[in-house]
Amino acid sequence: MLSAEQINEIHRLHWAEHWPVRKIARHLHIGRRTIVKYLVAPAQTAASRQRSSKLDPFKPTIAEFLEQDPQAPATVIAQRLRPLGFSGGLSILKEYLQGVRAQTNAPRAYVRMEPGPGERFEVEGTLRHAFLSGAYAKTLRLLFGGMSQPQAVSGVHPQPEL
Repeated sequence: MLSAEQINEIHRLHWAEHWPVRKIARHLHIGRRTIVKYLVAPAQTAASRQRSSKLDPFKPTIAEFLEQDPQAPATVIAQRLRPLGFSGGLSILKEYLQGVRAQTNAPRAYVRMEPGPGERFEVEGTLRHAFLSGAYAKTLRLLFGGMSQPQAVSGVHPQPEL
């Protein structure tokens, strides 16, 4: 494929200077057929080919391996694929795994819980016998409610309403 400067030179010599194709070909050291091709259609686009990857036949097998162990390294997966006929390199496998893992690993949401004034507790054991109120207290009950022995609760807690 010719550069943009070469294509512009062909057009200038042919249309502005009125040189024949044969003279342009000799001057630029380019074949006559190429000169004619660029005179007819000046903007040639690169031909795109649909090529299959060496990895395409093994993608279902890789998905099975990732179901068994989602954090399996690319080297281990490559070792398992070699006996099945995979002849590709490690870099193509790492690139594919990075894309697959990015789709499956959704970011986890975290909710920060800030207790208000007078709602902070230091807990040892369950909270079965404590006066608690509000969302913070409900969360503490959920967290520590499964313990079998009631133990001491120390800290400042709100008084029940009268």
